Amino acid sequence: SLDMHFMMTVAAFASAAIGHKREGAALLLLFQISHWIEERLSARARSSLEALDTLRPETARRMPAGTSSLEDVAQDGVTVLVPELQAGDLIVIRAGEVVPV
Repeated sequence: SLDMHFMMTVAAFASAAIGHKREGAALLLLFQISHWIEERLSARARSSLEALDTLRPETARRMPAGTSSLEDVAQDGVTVLVPELQAGDLIVIRAGEVVPV
């Protein structure tokens, strides 16, 4: 399989071979600029995702089994680690809190 770098190099040499050296050089320059921009944007996106990961809560307030409404739980619920939650568990989320997923 041919990668993009190889194809751009072949295109630049082909441009030079047919007498269009400046176009070949411009092609390589634009390719390098686009590669640099892609790397910067990828790094920014990666750091943004890492920052979002730090906002994820580690605990959740699970409603005890058998409770049917929030009044039964009052204020708290049972605090558990997020990995301990199972499908079907009901959790209490107060205003302004992040949903633990």
